[in-house]
Amino acid sequence: MKPMLCTTRSQSAFLLALILALIFVSASFAAGDVKIFGYETPAYVDIDRSEYRVNEADGTVSIILVRSGDFRQTTTVDYQTMELEASEGQDYKATGGTITFRPGEGFKQIVLQIIADDAAEPSESFNFELTGGGPNTVLGRAWTTVWIEDAPRAPSQPNIEIASAANGQILLSWESDRACGLERSANPAGGSWEPVPCNPVAEGNRFQVSQPLGGTLYFYRLRAE
Repeated sequence: MKPMLCTTRSQSAFLLALILALIFVSASFAAGDVKIFGYETPAYVDIDRSEYRVNEADGTVSIILVRSGDFRQTTTVDYQTMELEASEGQDYKATGGTITFRPGEGFKQIVLQIIADDAAEPSESFNFELTGGGPNTVLGRAWTTVWIEDAPRAPSQPNIEIASAANGQILLSWESDRACGLERSANPAGGSWEPVPCNPVAEGNRFQVSQPLGGTLYFYRLRAE
């Protein structure tokens, strides 16, 4: 004779309650999954490096922002520049505002203006900072330091202009922002140069000196002091 499965009324009620509880838990978990992965996953925004270095002569530096996490929504972040050794308006152009990541965008570039001048300076820096984000946005690396290196400048070599003057003289003149020694040679190919004893007359950045026009043909040059 086959065994028969018998349950009491109380056992049947217990099994029914257990099945209903499992269905409820399963449905709740599925709803939670949709909520977490569909709407509560944040967008993470970072600056791609902690330090940038730029030569003053380059004129610009590009800051890269990286978004990860939720790519399906629009993400906004606010930014600004902040003085350190470098001064706003003298070494770089201050800026600030809001940048927007559209759905699907993972990278953004912000171009900062660097101001070049003629002053010899040590390296100077300023900060670029993320100051806040829109809803469901988490900021990671929120600031970076931009170092401005002084632009190397090759010294300019002034050119001598020679013109005839009265009383058998020639007039040598040149423009320069620094003192220059005048030299002459009758045989420049031989490398034999001698200093010319003179006191140039300065008018602003222009220097002039007179020399007698004798029987020897001289070549003239300037040597930086």
